[in-house]
Amino acid sequence: MPLFKQGIINQGGPSDIMARRFVLPSGFDPLTDNPFAYENMVCGTWEYTDGSNPIYLHGLCKDSPINLSANNILTCDLFATPEACVDNFPWEGGEAEPGSFPSVLQWVQAADSLDDESWENPFDVAKGHRGYLDGDNIMMMYAWSPNWQANAVGHDKYNLYVRRSFDGGLNWTTTPADLGGEGTCHVENYLDTSVGDEGAVETCYASGEFEQARNVSQLVGTHITVLDPRFANTPGGFKNLLCYDETANDGNGGWVNCGYSGVPDEGPPYDSDVRDPSHFFIVYETGDNTTTVEGEATPLDLFFSRTNQYGDEYDYIEFYKDGEIVLGFDWLEHDSDVHASEASVLTNPAGTFFYAAWNQWQEDDDENIFDSDAWVRRIMYLDYDVPTTPVDADGDGYFVNVEPFDCDDTDASINPGAIDKGGKFRDGIDNDCDGIIDG
Repeated sequence: MPLFKQGIINQGGPSDIMARRFVLPSGFDPLTDNPFAYENMVCGTWEYTDGSNPIYLHGLCKDSPINLSANNILTCDLFATPEACVDNFPWEGGEAEPGSFPSVLQWVQAADSLDDESWENPFDVAKGHRGYLDGDNIMMMYAWSPNWQANAVGHDKYNLYVRRSFDGGLNWTTTPADLGGEGTCHVENYLDTSVGDEGAVETCYASGEFEQARNVSQLVGTHITVLDPRFANTPGGFKNLLCYDETANDGNGGWVNCGYSGVPDEGPPYDSDVRDPSHFFIVYETGDNTTTVEGEATPLDLFFSRTNQYGDEYDYIEFYKDGEIVLGFDWLEHDSDVHASEASVLTNPAGTFFYAAWNQWQEDDDENIFDSDAWVRRIMYLDYDVPTTPVDADGDGYFVNVEPFDCDDTDASINPGAIDKGGKFRDGIDNDCDGIIDG
């Protein structure tokens, strides 16, 4: 599934993130056939398939691509209806009359927005599309702003949005129940502060239900914006631990866990090498939006999170904002004296740790750069199962997995409540489990 940016007017103008689906035909031979052949693109209306057009040698698809960033306007600030907003857009690309260019205040994504052309909502702008394809499972993300013109001069900002599909791009939903999905809730922040909680509206979705793009950066105001996002999906590059099995996925083939011998399903040597496709990592970069009017936002900090349940849930941390505890992405770098950008990230097959490397530097008041270096961090998730059933094999009332710990669960006379024997009764045993053998 190729992703591309498509827009109107000119470069840097309003734009959307588009996609096309490619489906392998029956009888596809991975040894001889090209999976990216133009004729494998899903399309219902073809022209010039006879080769008569020298520009479109393999034909021209006239179906609309999938518009993954499309939003329908609900309200704007200068006009009563969405139609009036669109009618007052400067289609010729010139500057609008002062006070006549509306700002979109509220929007919505719907299932029927996926075939929208770029001009149906000419106000929004999207960039920074990234994603991966894992069988029929797709994760893609992009930075988006509802107001292109205001955003171009730092009067609006980009947020980072994530969308997912579990059927090869036909539908864009939450995690289905057969993959462990239980539904999810997330918040969008609108510019219309009369809705929700000062513009913040939470929407909940059932498992496998159509889902609007998820705002994962949750930036409000206009001072900070999102720059370049990055992702790392499992297996994170450890390709030697995967084998291609032609019998996997109901005979369609696929990558499966294997040992060093290269035998499918034999199993890798470590638990952390067992692939968990339900995890992926996201890193995004923030920028100083006050410098956008001069050309582009200056890079600031880097934030990250790991997903669970194929993206239904994120690992958030608690932090204070305006005297209240809120949840958000953790930071890779957030020093106010330095700039950080262009992260590269890699995770292990289990999604239990990942590495991030990025550019970091400082600038003085005259924009002279110093302390420019490559920085690296390793983030580890030490997941382990804690036994919930107390274990007391010798029946002395003390447990090996509940404090105070029984240091010998095969002998009821040895436990934290016993008395160490000393003097002539000294037996060389730590009878009371305090780590000391009394003399």
